[in-house]
Amino acid sequence: MVNINDECEKYATGDAGVCLAFGMFDGVHIGHKRIIETLMDTARAYNMKATLLKIDFTSDTALGAQLRLTAGDEAERLIQRIAPVTVVNYTFAGAEMKLAPEQFIKTCLIDKLRANIVVAGENCKFGKDGAGTIHILRELAGTYGYKLLTVNEQKVAESCAYDDGIVSALGGEEGAFRNGIVNAAAIKKALCDKNISRANAMLGQPYALSGTVTRGRALGRRSNMPTANLKTHPRKFIPAHGVYATVTRIGESDSYFGLTHIGKKPSVDTSGEITIETHLLDFTGDLYGQHINTELHMYIRDTMKFDGVDAVKAQVDRDTIVARKYFRQLATSPKSLFR
Repeated sequence: MVNINDECEKYATGDAGVCLAFGMFDGVHIGHKRIIETLMDTARAYNMKATLLKIDFTSDTALGAQLRLTAGDEAERLIQRIAPVTVVNYTFAGAEMKLAPEQFIKTCLIDKLRANIVVAGENCKFGKDGAGTIHILRELAGTYGYKLLTVNEQKVAESCAYDDGIVSALGGEEGAFRNGIVNAAAIKKALCDKNISRANAMLGQPYALSGTVTRGRALGRRSNMPTANLKTHPRKFIPAHGVYATVTRIGESDSYFGLTHIGKKPSVDTSGEITIETHLLDFTGDLYGQHINTELHMYIRDTMKFDGVDAVKAQVDRDTIVARKYFRQLATSPKSLFR
């Protein structure tokens, strides 16, 4: 990753031109994927450098304080899976938040990154208060000497479902999803509504929670139901509380089906602490301190309060049957499902 304030001018020099896309790329969803693929294809066709300007904001701003679908380095790792573009980081702060759209184009895209071709989604927003639009980019292309390529918005139908990484239906939908248009807000709403299939369809892959396994109170282990307690990035968006059928990868190798509970544990813990705990099926071993990545595939049920550990174990057994049935229908292994 290159920092726009340090290495950018040095990077942008040379004989090859620069083909540039810009945005927050939160979630790296199917709309972002189309932009990145267009960026890469265009750069190759014109023998240019494929550059992605990834924008963020300091935590003391309203935009910076928002939770992210992809936090930390998650977005860049997903971007690199799509195409080997150079990611340039730009964190807005202070006076930079007040850049008018034309100032943003001149300062960031032209003066710093020397863009020859700009690839942008038709619903892009930039500059102070998001006043910059695709129309402004088009109007100023001649003034600043760049060519503009526009990528159409991606949509999903109300009945769409995630199917092994493929969006199974396309179309429009009236209502809260802005006619089915894919964006980070729509994905967050689907996750809050427990509609994990719709969220995954918009993402083009299962929503994932990653981090380090930390020590908990070992209540599950003492009850022969060991769980991995996941510590995620503080800016990570956490979906609706409840129990999910999941696939967890340990490090860069082994993957396991499992059950993941997100939320409070009213049956065994009165502190009200919100945790993310995964019970891996068919796994034995110690995960403390290891990095895991847990993908959410199906919402099973809400959090419940039980009368004692035996009742908890009985429900976990029922949840396990549901999860195994779901994964058995896919007729595949956890490793082949993992993205």
